[in-house]
Parts: sequence; structure tokens; C-alpha cells
Amino acid sequence: MKLYGWNCWATTSPPTVRSLLDLREQSRPDILFLSESHLNKDNADVLRRKLGFDFMSIDESDGRARGLVLFLNSDNKLISDYVNPNYIDVVFETSGGVSWRFTGFYGEPKWEDKHISWTCLHTLSNRPVLPWIMIGDFNEIMFLDEKEGCNPRPPRMMQDFRDCLTDYDLHDMGFIGDKFTWRRGELKERLERAVCNTEWKIAFPMSVAVNEQHHRSDHRPVVVNIEYHDAQALVRRGGGRKFEARWLAEESVEEIVKTAWEKAKLLGIAPTLATRTNVVHLDLHDWDRNTLKGPKKRISKLQKELETLKQGPSTT
Repeated sequence: MKLYGWNCWATTSPPTVRSLLDLREQSRPDILFLSESHLNKDNADVLRRKLGFDFMSIDESDGRARGLVLFLNSDNKLISDYVNPNYIDVVFETSGGVSWRFTGFYGEPKWEDKHISWTCLHTLSNRPVLPWIMIGDFNEIMFLDEKEGCNPRPPRMMQDFRDCLTDYDLHDMGFIGDKFTWRRGELKERLERAVCNTEWKIAFPMSVAVNEQHHRSDHRPVVVNIEYHDAQALVRRGGGRKFEARWLAEESVEEIVKTAWEKAKLLGIAPTLATRTNVVHLDLHDWDRNTLKGPKKRISKLQKELETLKQGPSTT
């Protein structure tokens, strides 16, 4: 299961919608939380259908700023949801009957309004204790090394944030990827993060937070992969190479299978069902890697190279 949080900065623009469609196709998030969506209910429902989600929960924008929306699929059994201009807080139940909480959070950006963010966290903490994870743009950093450029953040503000998380048993999950989730000019900060309580860490010990690449926004999406370590172990063992149902939608798949089926005899392999199936299996994955995924991989490589250049020292 993958849980996404992204300050997308206006999903009303066609480039942002295209980025969300790409994200949906490539990463297939199970839950997608968007802040600064600039969406009303009708527009959000149009986007929901485009992205292929079954349900949504929304705090509507006035059309010019703010706005939160949470998209999810029907396999996430929704028990309850609470909506506020700063958060969408929901309780789910897994197929095994385990209940857990997800909160998509958006912190106040203005210094004089930070107390509103911490009051919201206090309100959220008063709900029943469950495995709880929170992802979002907190608009605050915890430590000085989470910022580069411009004036340093006042220590009191960072301390208030740290104290708030500690008081409510919320722990920073760390990250894989670039530390800085927001960049504008020479200023870089880690404003987005995932935090969770002790119950979550016990219930989902394989979870990892990843700071992904920028997508049409100066904020990075943060994704929590609940089975990250399990997936990595499977890759190391050489597993996970299975038949992909999406191949059936390709016109050339039938020809790939027929060619591979006959190739076993030409290679001198005894034409048993097991050996022929193995040759087909290998050829399908080669075709998938080189033909279907090849262009996307090249685009991804170029995006990563561009990202590396962006992370380098700014020049004038």
C-alpha cells in the first residue's frame, strides 16, 4: 500500500493534472492527499474520476487559494472522516479487521498563525488511540539543517513544532531521497514529512517514507510505502517477476508469446511445457523492460539528471 501527500499548488492547471495522471500510472497510490488544491467539490470529483479513484473527502477551496482533498479506493474501508481547513483525518479498517488512522495535514504558512497548526494537532491527538500516520506540508522545520538559504528560522518556532510532536507521541519517519522538499530560488527547506505514533510503527514496521521528484510544483510529493522493506527483500531474492495483466492490453503481446514459444525448439531446448513457459516468461519481461518501459526509463533518467542539477549550488 502506498500513501501519498503532495502540496500540488493548484490542480486546476492542465500540467498539474498531467503530472497527477503520470503519478497515478507509475506509482499507483492507494491514498492520495493533495493540499493547496484550489478545488471545489465539483472540480475535485471530475479529477477523482480522471485519476480512477472511488471516493474522496474534501475541504473546498474558495477558488483562489487553499483547499484539501483526499482520494481513495474502495478497498480501503472508510470508517469515519473529519475535515478541517488544515487537515483531513480518516479512520480505515483493513481486510483483517485492523483499524488505523491517516491524516493529511497542511500547516499554516504565516509565522503569526503557527499556533493554529499546533492547536489542530492537539485536537487530532484527542481522538481514540489507533495506529496513526500523518503526511503533509507542515510549513515548518524541526532543525536548522532542514533549511538552506536566507535567514535562519527562530529556534523557538522549531522547538514549538518538536514539542508538539513529542507531546502527542508522533515521530518523524525520516526519508529516502533529497532532504529538502521545497525549493524557491536559493531557499530550500524540508517542509513536508511523514510522522507516526508508536502504534503505527508496531503495526506497520516495514513502512518507509520517500521524498519523490518534483512534479510541476516547488514541493516534492512524500510517499509512504507500507511494504517497502518487504518489497526490497523480494527484489534481493530475485522474486517478484510475474505475469503482468497490463500486457494483455498490448497488441503485440500475442506475437511475443508465439515467437518465444517456438524459440525453445530452435535453441535446442526440450519442448516441455515448463521449459517453453520459462522462455516465454523471460522474453515477456525483456519486451516489457526494453519496449514498453524503455522510453519512460529514459525520461525518468533525464528527470533525475535535471533534479541533480537543481540540487547543485545556485549560481548568479
